[in-house]
Parts: sequence; structure tokens; C-alpha cells
Amino acid sequence: MGGDYGTPSPHPLETLARLRELPNATWIRGNGERWLLEPPEDRPEVTDTYERFRGQIPDEEVRWLYSLPPQAELDGVLYVHGSPLADDESFAAEPQQG
Repeated sequence: MGGDYGTPSPHPLETLARLRELPNATWIRGNGERWLLEPPEDRPEVTDTYERFRGQIPDEEVRWLYSLPPQAELDGVLYVHGSPLADDESFAAEPQQG
């Protein structure tokens, strides 16, 4: 699964409980999980949102989410959240010239 597991959201623990019911799921960390402990200094709107939901997720869960790997390779395919370079970086739907 690709990250941002209900963080932040009105029901993060319920979301995590449902996702944990999925058999054989592979979890990777997204920027949402990273921002629980490393809020982005250049994104005040994100910091404000995380402040509103602070305390809804127990510290043990925060540490577990933060400790998820940033990527997973399954059957020769690399899975990341965002891009291989950064979990908060996206890419265009169409190929771009460099």
C-alpha cells in the first residue's frame, strides 16, 4: 500500500484498523506518515492541518507509521510514494523532456 493511511483525517485509527485486515499487504511510508514527526517547514497549510489532528494517533502508532520503509520492491517492480526521489514529489501524467 502506498502511504497516507488516514494521516491526517477525522478517523485515522479506524482507517488503520481496516487496512490491517488486508492479508499479505505490503506497507510503505508516504509523506503523510513522515510529516507526523517531520512537519514541512515550507508548507504552513500542512502544519496547520496536522496540528488540528495532533493527539488522535497514539505515539506508538506514530512511531510505527514513521518506521515504515519508503519503498518496496515486489516482483521486480519498485513501489514508492510520490517519486523515487522524494515522497512529496509528483510527476506529470505525460512524459516530459528534461
